[in-house]
Amino acid sequence: PGYTVQIAAVRHQEDADALVKALRKKHYPVFVPNDAPDKLFHVQVGPFTDQKEAEAMKARLMADGYKPIVKK
Repeated sequence: PGYTVQIAAVRHQEDADALVKALRKKHYPVFVPNDAPDKLFHVQVGPFTDQKEAEAMKARLMADGYKPIVKK
């Protein structure tokens, strides 16, 4: 429950791993859930209890050059 901020949905595990590694270096709470029905690797940051926190993280990620989206 709650909100996450998705950075990317990629086809290959290696791409997801590289993105996770880069985000961890910047101390983001990044993870890749393994329950995606579309067979993609969804690289996400969070979770957050409220939308305001998620939106703040989205702004921070955008400042770092990512194109994130908030998911509930």
